[in-house]
Amino acid sequence: MSHASACQFPPRLTGLPDDPIFQMLCDTSRAEQVEQLKPAQMELELTTKCAASCRFCCASSTSARTEEMPLESVKRVIEEAHDLGVKAVTWMGGDPQLYPHIRDLFELATNLGIVMQMPTSGLFSKKHIELFNEYQDNLFLGVHLDTIDPGAYAELHRKPHTRRGRMDGFKRLLDSGYPPYKTWGLITMTAPSLRTIEQTLDWFYDEMRAIFVCLMVFKGEGFGKETAHLEPSTTDVARAIKYRASKMGEHWLRLGASEASIYYCRTTFCVDVNGRAHPCLAIRDYLKTESVFEQGLKHVVEKHRDKLFFNFTPKGMCGDCANNDLCFGCRASALYYTGDITASDPKCWLNPEAVEYYRK
Repeated sequence: MSHASACQFPPRLTGLPDDPIFQMLCDTSRAEQVEQLKPAQMELELTTKCAASCRFCCASSTSARTEEMPLESVKRVIEEAHDLGVKAVTWMGGDPQLYPHIRDLFELATNLGIVMQMPTSGLFSKKHIELFNEYQDNLFLGVHLDTIDPGAYAELHRKPHTRRGRMDGFKRLLDSGYPPYKTWGLITMTAPSLRTIEQTLDWFYDEMRAIFVCLMVFKGEGFGKETAHLEPSTTDVARAIKYRASKMGEHWLRLGASEASIYYCRTTFCVDVNGRAHPCLAIRDYLKTESVFEQGLKHVVEKHRDKLFFNFTPKGMCGDCANNDLCFGCRASALYYTGDITASDPKCWLNPEAVEYYRK
């Protein structure tokens, strides 16, 4: 099956700042994959189990859920992805460290030369910390913690005591010898978390020495469908991203409120715990594919390539923005807040049509 090139506004290989983290996120070596609608990275939702108790969890994860990918099916998908040119994998959840066969997957990916990323709850056991150290050369480990403020945390979680456990878990990881330059933070920007975002960012960057903190706008998927009141204002989103730029450099503003470059969004696809493929795990109703476990990864990617890799030009400001050599605007935010996946990013302060609230 042939596909039209995804080059309505092709990546312009402009110079990037001397910032290795920014260069990694804006990986221009993927330009050919963007234009040819080919994958370079895959996200796998290994399990729905998680003890972090986030009220807005996009995967509707709890400590009681037990769905998980069959090991042999995952191995086959990884090998097929490698054959398709995938060079990086993100283990997702739930909390992916709770997947019972995570060591097997670490070993397989490492043997195939696939770089691993893994966002976690930060609720680490001694056994997991030992495993992470064993594979630290090939693993970028993330800690999801939306706020260190006790009051805001209690608004966002069913089990407020997990705040201390996550903070202490990150510290134990570093105390074990895991290098801070292989760690990153993850914050879902909600109204409560943004009240004290500066304090939380200071903790990640100054105390924990994380190399990067990912700021994801709340999108109301999963449990989040019942918590629209958590929507952050566009002004507060801008405030958070600008404060991070004060620590990381003004060039970080070039990604607006999207938090991922065109080189990531248009070369990455996701597979949920049931084997269904999606362009993003925050967009689960946009595309209903066959199971990759049953039909094979190559077949599913080829059949749904246009939607998996966002083969369209965004409307409005995102289509015309001076930053669209790097930024594609967040398609999940566009779909959730406007109902149109091709709309300009509705939570980006650079979008003149953006409003403060859409769901409140």
